[in-house]
Amino acid sequence: MRGSPAAPAAGVPASPSRRCGPLLRLLVCAWLATAAAQTETAAGSTLIPRASSVQVAGPVDEAIAIELRASLQIPDGGVAQLPVIAAPARVAVDGDGAPRVTRVWSASADGVYNAGQGLSISVEFTSAVEVVGDASALKLVLNTGCDDDACATFEEQTITCKADSGKFALTLYDGGSARNIDAHIDQEGLKSALETIDGVENVTVYYDDADDRDYSGGRRACTSVGNEITIAFERCSYADAFDGDVPELQFDVTNAVLDGRTFLEVGDGTYLEGRLPGSVVYATPTATEVTKGIRRQNGRAVYVGGNGTATLEFAYRS
Repeated sequence: MRGSPAAPAAGVPASPSRRCGPLLRLLVCAWLATAAAQTETAAGSTLIPRASSVQVAGPVDEAIAIELRASLQIPDGGVAQLPVIAAPARVAVDGDGAPRVTRVWSASADGVYNAGQGLSISVEFTSAVEVVGDASALKLVLNTGCDDDACATFEEQTITCKADSGKFALTLYDGGSARNIDAHIDQEGLKSALETIDGVENVTVYYDDADDRDYSGGRRACTSVGNEITIAFERCSYADAFDGDVPELQFDVTNAVLDGRTFLEVGDGTYLEGRLPGSVVYATPTATEVTKGIRRQNGRAVYVGGNGTATLEFAYRS
């Protein structure tokens, strides 16, 4: 027959349960129990207490009851008298969760700073933080850029096309081009063609007001006397890396641009031509920048020190 524990001593509960109040924001309520068993079994052996652990989870700032249980191995035929002495103990975790930012400030004096001048920026936390991984990748993004059209200057470029028929291509960067553009295309058509280039979201196209009486079919990109085309880049995300300064378009009268991956020609083989024998076909090889685009991007401050403390230091160069 397996032994069973005897009743505890009077006034000492076998499985006490107590409560304690919160300490700081995160509090773990625990009771340290000591158990003594000095009762001999039928065979005359002595019972030895074993350590026991209890895991409890619950809301922060709320007392939690913890039930204590004996952890004794009682041999067959044994009888144990187990007094349990439990005293309340408070165990607190240093801190109150993940570190939070309490203040961002700079020791640099207020004022206007010119390009190339530096600023120091400090970020304070509720507790010490550790920088792990590549510290050079840790940066602060500063709200110093332009996020809407109100603070931007639109890039404007002009090109001239003199031809009577055929097709041409316009290239903004390697792999970013509009090809097979008909010489007779109107302003809206050229706008749509340019907006097929990745990173060009919105442009406005204007044709020269000069009258070309050789044609009666409406406005067209290329004429026998030469048409000046103005392109305004209202939104060109490709130029974000250059603070809004759009690279100048490259004009290809042969319509023979290369694919950026295969380096094969992607034009359909049709190129610009004149109507009469000896007609001169001409186009501006590189667009002329009339207005430089400006759309400042947010600045970035680089991490310079403070690992293991509650304040990280950053440096920003304007």
